[in-house]
Amino acid sequence: MVKLHTIQHMFAHHSEFKCRSVQVGTQMLHVLFISSLADEKLIQEAVLHEIQCPPVTRCHVIITPEVLLNALPIKEAYISDELVDISSKLLNGWCYVQFEQLDQGLLLNTAALPHRTLAKAEIETDIFGSQVAFVERLATNLGLIYQLLPDTKLHSEVIQIGTATKTTVSLLYLEGAADAHIVEQLKMRVAELEPLNGVFDSLKLAQLIDDNSSTLFPTILHTERPDRVCKFLLEGKISLLVDGCPFAIVCPVTLYEFLHVNTDMNARRSIGILLRLLRITAMFFSIFGTAFYVAAITFHYQILPPELLKTLIRSHSKVPFPPIFEALLLEIVVELLREAGVRLPTKVGQTMGIVGGIVIGQAAVEAGFVSNVLLMIVALAALASFTIPNFSMSNTQQILRFPFIILAGFWGGIGIVIGISFLTIHLARQTSIGKPYLQPQSILSTRTEEHAKVHPWWSVITRSAASQMVKRNKDFKE
Repeated sequence: MVKLHTIQHMFAHHSEFKCRSVQVGTQMLHVLFISSLADEKLIQEAVLHEIQCPPVTRCHVIITPEVLLNALPIKEAYISDELVDISSKLLNGWCYVQFEQLDQGLLLNTAALPHRTLAKAEIETDIFGSQVAFVERLATNLGLIYQLLPDTKLHSEVIQIGTATKTTVSLLYLEGAADAHIVEQLKMRVAELEPLNGVFDSLKLAQLIDDNSSTLFPTILHTERPDRVCKFLLEGKISLLVDGCPFAIVCPVTLYEFLHVNTDMNARRSIGILLRLLRITAMFFSIFGTAFYVAAITFHYQILPPELLKTLIRSHSKVPFPPIFEALLLEIVVELLREAGVRLPTKVGQTMGIVGGIVIGQAAVEAGFVSNVLLMIVALAALASFTIPNFSMSNTQQILRFPFIILAGFWGGIGIVIGISFLTIHLARQTSIGKPYLQPQSILSTRTEEHAKVHPWWSVITRSAASQMVKRNKDFKE
């Protein structure tokens, strides 16, 4: 039996905890709720007013939880006598009606949790297509997905993790498209996190369920776009939504999918392929551009054309430092400017990045600390890193520049080849929830359903278009 004083003692330290007592005939009913989480207007009109309503008080001499359950106009309510369940629901905005001299009470969903309205995607912006992004409310995010993908095969399973936070995690997958073994494996990994104190966002959850959290490369994708999540679900992937976080987790994924954006799917196929090739080229230049310059100037100047070599020698003649130190100094300055621009307010950060880059770069060249050619190469490498649509992958390639510059400064081209070999071996060993991280994925040709379980971005459209064309031809012949 749940005693009233037990609940009051449990929430004595909550200043927003309220207890309203109502006398109905010879009975005393107590309505318990937390005012900052519950809708007080709904409690007043749909609970307190209905309890004192004449049809309830006249028809029944003794009001029981079963009678009140059928009389109150609350869409979600049930009878409970478990103290853990009652306290958990009260902390989620529900109210509890306590009946004196009865073992059971009535839990009513009167939650009015604070949440923000739908807004445009700020990180994964798109000129065409949907402009809606996820919010911090799980119910709203699930509604956005069901609106775009109203399929009975879409499964949504709820898992609660965290002993203190009791965070709700929703696991979404499309039956028949997703790998059942991966689904069960992911459920087990999330369920194992239940004893933790708390998980607040999907970024931390991704690190906890990752195959190898020590690698620099992200193996689980985050997105704020509901339409992108639905596209991944159609391709047989699994998505995780965390209550209180506006980002969804998608897995398993490959390295190439971190270079994809929604614009590729909305644009023509040829344009989408060119944009992807441009991003791949930019990624390679961002990682290896400065390292190739250091290797060429230090060891392999014979491969450079004479006129270009003269320009490089003339540019580097005033610099008293070796190329490796010069390159590392410039890369560190670029990273400092980037970090300062992110931490400062938006308008101040943009001004800081532009003015700081121009002033520091010009001053460094005039003072003879760096050469103007290297300054241009580092600036182009920084610009190329901005073309990577995924923030985690962009951070990874920023870090990878430094070891390749060091290898190029000590061993030249051989050091770069050794670094690429180790990098390739490392990537080949990585998996994303059991799936190979370097799983082949063509960007130039389509793959049919018989040859691959994970389809390229245009197969979502081509399969439906092909089926409609077959149906039209059949109707025409009939």
